[in-house]
Amino acid sequence: MKTPYHAALTIQQRTVDQIKVEISVALETADRLHRRTTEVQAAIQAEHRVAAADWRLPENRYFLRMRDERARLAADRAAADRQLDQLRARAREAYGSLKAVESAADKFAATMRQAAAAAEQAEDDDRAAAGLLRVARARRAARQRRP
Repeated sequence: MKTPYHAALTIQQRTVDQIKVEISVALETADRLHRRTTEVQAAIQAEHRVAAADWRLPENRYFLRMRDERARLAADRAAADRQLDQLRARAREAYGSLKAVESAADKFAATMRQAAAAAEQAEDDDRAAAGLLRVARARRAARQRRP
């Protein structure tokens, strides 16, 4: 049953769906950053082993660059986590709003069904009363015809 809340319900559902997509993208970003951090850490450890084996290899610039990369990735991961937290908060709000609108729409629909049922019952009662009135009039007319 279409209700006056149908448009609001559609908008809220679209909002929830959009936030789901945004959360999915944010999770993919966080996962990609985590994988890259793991790769950088593994590369640093591998280079440490190689550098420890050969003292002639210049390692300072590489390690400085990798440490900077690791720090940048940590900052990016922290930002991604904050964004994910914000998206989850928005999702909770949007879902709560959606449920409130759904509840109002359900209540409206129930009220309309109840009103329709009451109108139908009143119509049935009116028909029954009219039938009883016809029967009573017919009996009265039959009594008056008998002398």
